[in-house]
Amino acid sequence: VNLEAWEHRSAEPSATKAFMSHMGLNQRFSRREAARNTCNYCLGLFSVLLAVAVVATAHTTYRFAPIFFLSVAEYTAGEQDVEISAGAWSSANFVNYTKVLDTLGRESEFNFSAPRHVGEMGMWAHAACNASLGFDPLVRDHAYFGPQGQGCEGSNTYSCMEEYCGRREVVSYYAIDPEKEYRMG
Repeated sequence: VNLEAWEHRSAEPSATKAFMSHMGLNQRFSRREAARNTCNYCLGLFSVLLAVAVVATAHTTYRFAPIFFLSVAEYTAGEQDVEISAGAWSSANFVNYTKVLDTLGRESEFNFSAPRHVGEMGMWAHAACNASLGFDPLVRDHAYFGPQGQGCEGSNTYSCMEEYCGRREVVSYYAIDPEKEYRMG
């Protein structure tokens, strides 16, 4: 009797051999079960594929969601990160841009800001003003007191302009600093 051959056969198999043996057993068992229960096999396979597809889609959506929301925000409000305005609790209508720069720090390579102001104002067409009565809208006193300086009917400051030039048109305006806007891109 050869003892070396006997010891070799009784020795524990290596981890790779044991793993491959179990995989072969699992493969044979899976084939037999799939052949016996085809409906269950298809249902399980479809469920796994569906779960993987849903997780992959959710992961991709989660990765690109910030880009989507940023592009929507830039489309609606322009390419701006922060908008600073005077609070409703303050009596001010505007913000001191110099103080804002002192607080945020002066502009550098990564710090861009530009003052912007959006508002509405009343405008009249110069050609519509009645010059035959001596009214000239470019003369400041005419706009407030009329051509003879006696004042106009009405309680608001636009009454002379409305009396001699007709109804005003309300227009929106945007005041920007073009050099700083160009620097921001």
